[in-house]
Amino acid sequence: MSDDVVEQLHDAIESTIADAHPGLKECSRYPRRRRKLGLPAAYVDLERAERSDDQEDFHPLWVRAEWAARAIYDPTAPEADLKARQLALSIAATVERSRFGLSIPEASVIAVEVDEFSPELDGYVVWVVRFENHFRLGDTYWEDGDPVPDTVYTSARGEEHTEEDPGLDDYEEAEEVE
Repeated sequence: MSDDVVEQLHDAIESTIADAHPGLKECSRYPRRRRKLGLPAAYVDLERAERSDDQEDFHPLWVRAEWAARAIYDPTAPEADLKARQLALSIAATVERSRFGLSIPEASVIAVEVDEFSPELDGYVVWVVRFENHFRLGDTYWEDGDPVPDTVYTSARGEEHTEEDPGLDDYEEAEEVE
């Protein structure tokens, strides 16, 4: 992915949620400014990013990102509490195992819960869907077009071979070591 990976992810997540929920009046990011919201709404927020435990040796940085998608309803709307929960659960079903149309691993839902800690959304009924995904920051060490090795051969004999005679009969496929 390119240097604007966070913007690409935001755009992809927002459009995935908006496409799956055509009744939303707004689906965007970071509702920080105090203004009247078009409701019902969903807001996507990157809340945390850290080095992933799945760091691959040939990528500069593999990131585990935690996202929040907030489902927001007008408290005066009929059955607002129920509808906010239903929207949050529907968003969770949408993001679970989604790649958002990008070449990244599938997202995974962490929790769906009431959001009582967003002061900018006081006065609304808010439920939050917390989910994570992983993505790469920076370019791969492998040049474009070069194949990434998927099989490693080892030999204890130390024999040298040429391209014409690679001597693969003398080698064994290495076992995966954890």
